[in-house]
This record gives sequence, structure tokens and C-alpha cells, in this order.
Amino acid sequence: MRAAVWGAGRVGQALAYRLVTLPCTTELYWTNRRLRRVTSRCVDLSHGLAFMQTCRRVTDVDQERVTPVLRRVDVLVVTQGRAVVEGATRNDVYVANREVLRETVIRHLRAAGDGFRGVVLVVTNPVDLMTRLIHEETDVPAERIIGLGTVVETARLQSALGSHLMPPRPARDVWAYAIGTHDDLFVPVVPAEPGVGIEVERAWLDRRIEAARLEVVQAASRVKIDQGATVHPIVEGVISIISALVEDTQRVLTVSTLDEQSEDRLFYSVPCTLGQRGILHKHLKVLDRPEISERLKRCKDSMRKILQASGDL
Repeated sequence: MRAAVWGAGRVGQALAYRLVTLPCTTELYWTNRRLRRVTSRCVDLSHGLAFMQTCRRVTDVDQERVTPVLRRVDVLVVTQGRAVVEGATRNDVYVANREVLRETVIRHLRAAGDGFRGVVLVVTNPVDLMTRLIHEETDVPAERIIGLGTVVETARLQSALGSHLMPPRPARDVWAYAIGTHDDLFVPVVPAEPGVGIEVERAWLDRRIEAARLEVVQAASRVKIDQGATVHPIVEGVISIISALVEDTQRVLTVSTLDEQSEDRLFYSVPCTLGQRGILHKHLKVLDRPEISERLKRCKDSMRKILQASGDL
């Protein structure tokens, strides 16, 4: 796999270092608006390639010369953009990051045209709206434009619920999804039997779901108190998506994807099967439940307000 990372903030840096250790990565390209932020780090990564299983080359790329690279890569991960400052929300950086992506990623994807055959994986916040923006302003098919979405919220929800069970279960053994938007409005979806051999009363489970939801909402703030940012679950979420795409594992993850039924062409997270062609299938049956569809409507309305206020709707 030839992978490209666009951005050199905390997540971009951590992701670049993680990608070279991935067994399916053969080449890594790294670009940023300020190239000097990645040049020395690419040298550092190159010095460790003798210990890597498959990665043979790490290349820093001037942003103005990135178009030919896009015609060669299998996955482009977009982390470029302004960070969310203390006291603000992800939605507060929409207008600023819209202009950043238009000047950089979108401009070069347009220039690459049909030559870009890979998948765009968007991490830049607000992720659902940034994913929609790239879809609206490039010719990349919707199934090959994926937002990180609520992959991290899902992981945190599974972890929180697992800790409430008796005996406690590891997150990977808990069946639960967070769908909707990558913010506090996300909707937890948990079956009556939340895992193999886990049988609980529905009333008890509903109380634990609400407690777990609050834990997820507060999780990032708790981490940021000491560390300033949450990085690890984001990076591992991206790696899980990339592995599913490249290895064609057809794993189900809650990525942000186009709602074809939406007049406003909104993107939000639902459980999706991922494979080499991008999004292979969307599991939408859960959306038929009235209590889920009502809460999901709040997510959509919130995005519409932001788009209307910014003149994009």
C-alpha cells in the first residue's frame, strides 16, 4: 500500500510514525502546508526503515507538487486544518478548515482527476462536514470518501459498557455502536444481548448505556486535562479503517458516509462494511427504530444549521 498523510499536527505526526510499522505499508508520502514540519521527521522515519517489515520509502512532498503523488497512492489521510482551541467546539472551525481544504487537498484532488484511484480518509474536524465538503467539490466517488466519524466514540462506548458488566469484558467483546455525528449528539446503539454470553435486563442495560454515553462525552476532556489532546484512539481508529480497506477484511466500522436519501447530501456515521473498493455496504436497518431515527434527526439538524450559517446550504 502506498499511503499519503496530509497534515503534520499531533495526529498527523503520530499517524505517520504508526503507518510505517503497518505490515501492508510499502511507501509513505507526507505533505503539509509548511514542508519543514515534515522534512526532518521523514529523515527520522527513514533511518528506522531497516527495522520495518515492508515499508521501503518515506518521502516528504512539497504541497505544490503533490498532484502526481495522488495519482499513485492507495489511501490519502487528511489531517490538515486548524485545531479546536480550548473553549471552542469542532463546529467552530468549520469555516476556517473549509478554506484550508479548498486551498490544499481539494485543489489537488481536482487536478489529479480520474488519476486518483485511492480512498480519501478524512480526520480533519468537523469531520462529517469536511467529508461532505470533499465529496461536494471533487469527483471522487462517495464510496471512496470516508470520514473517521464515530469510530472513536464507538471504541469508547464499547470500553465504557464493558467496564459496567459483571464480570468486566474487554471492549472488543462488547457489541455496541455510536452512530450519527462526531460530537456530543452521537446516538448509542446497543442490542438487547450486548455480546456473546452477555444476558442482562433491558432496563438495567438502558441505564448503563446512558452512563456509558456520558463517559464517552467526557472522555476527550479528561484526557486533555493532562495531555492537551487525545491522539491514540484516533490514530488506532484510522489504522483500523486502513487495514480493513487494504486487506479487504470487510470489517464493520462506524465511519462517516453519504446519506443518499438526504436532500442536503449529508455525511454521518452508520455501521459500514469496508473493503478494497471503499464502503461496500451500509447497515441501515437500525435506523428504522423510532427512538434511533428521532435522535439521529438532531444530528442532521445540527449539521444543517452550520451549513446554512456558513452559506453552504
